[in-house]
Amino acid sequence: MTETAEDRERRYLVPVARLNLAGQPELIHLSVYQWLPAFQAWATGMAICGYSAQQGALPKATVTCPECLQYRPRYERMLTPGYRPEDDDPDVLRKRLADVEEERDRLRARLTAVTDEAVARVVGPNIELLCERNGHLKDERDRARRWAVSLENENRRLTDQVREAKEHARVAMVAALNLQRQTPEAAQRTLGRIREARTWSAVWVELGQYFGLTAEQAGVEARSRRLGDSL
Repeated sequence: MTETAEDRERRYLVPVARLNLAGQPELIHLSVYQWLPAFQAWATGMAICGYSAQQGALPKATVTCPECLQYRPRYERMLTPGYRPEDDDPDVLRKRLADVEEERDRLRARLTAVTDEAVARVVGPNIELLCERNGHLKDERDRARRWAVSLENENRRLTDQVREAKEHARVAMVAALNLQRQTPEAAQRTLGRIREARTWSAVWVELGQYFGLTAEQAGVEARSRRLGDSL
């Protein structure tokens, strides 16, 4: 990761420290790192696992949060230049899921038809002739069984795709909610309210709302920076 002017249109994943609050585990998290034109500075937000984190990147730190490591491949894909949002659009994924389920149902129907056809060949009107050709019937039966096994394997594969698509859609929705809150427009509005603030508490109320901090976390930040009753 670099911080040159041509990279300011991109966003990155960087290690960040946990917020110093009681009860938070001692873990190094991952957060989205982006350039904020309103502040003319690089900034980080909440950890991608949902925990609040300290502001600022730790480039040389090792990430130890299991949930952040679990979400990391999906976030890296979403932040890569050329990424198509529809690849993680819940509506698109639901359509793909419907297509997979439709194909699975088609194969199940085909399996039923093949089984019925095999039975009909055995017990049909030409039963005596078929019995005389027992060897041929055995080959047909074996072929039908192999085809049934092949269809069942395909059904299991499609079922796994359905399960993966559902999980993909769920994670995509969580990631989209985390990313869409930190926009240049939101930063401009926050900057305007900060300029009108007269106390550190007022400043951190606005910053807390922008970065997703709780009221308690914003209060801790305000107290740590307070030099007097007003700015």
